[in-house]
Amino acid sequence: MVGGVARELFAECDKMADMSELQRVAAQLGCLLRSEVMKLAIVAMLMKYGVSLLLYTFVEDVVMEDGRIVGVVAVNKSGRTLITSQVFVDCSGDGDVASLAGAPLK
Repeated sequence: MVGGVARELFAECDKMADMSELQRVAAQLGCLLRSEVMKLAIVAMLMKYGVSLLLYTFVEDVVMEDGRIVGVVAVNKSGRTLITSQVFVDCSGDGDVASLAGAPLK
């Protein structure tokens, strides 16, 4: 029932913690009873794939070029930083990056 990224994530959780049979069944159904293990497994997987994480960071502004985002101005305890990339994923939880870029939000 669960495949792809979810299967890989649950396998990572299984490696990190000695999961009981009940937890394995819950994981196969898309649930995880040990949320702290899931948090660690997600970070481990993202690092494995070379994703740069900026936790506790807010996007203050976006830099647009020809209708696409080419940079974001991020703010955290280290100060204000311009981050450029070919691809941005809005994980703000509120669509902050999309909104700053002028995308219509419902």
